[in-house]
Amino acid sequence: MTYKVRGPDPDGDYFIVEVIDGEERFLDEAFSSEEDALAAIERMDVA
Repeated sequence: MTYKVRGPDPDGDYFIVEVIDGEERFLDEAFSSEEDALAAIERMDVA
């Protein structure tokens, strides 16, 4: 399982997707920047 950042959407938000066997599932939290989303991924990998 890996995580990727997608966005920005029309509202300017970025999202984290969980990738399992090539299939992407969007997580429900939105981020105001790509950097914030990447930092959240780093925190999830550490936890």
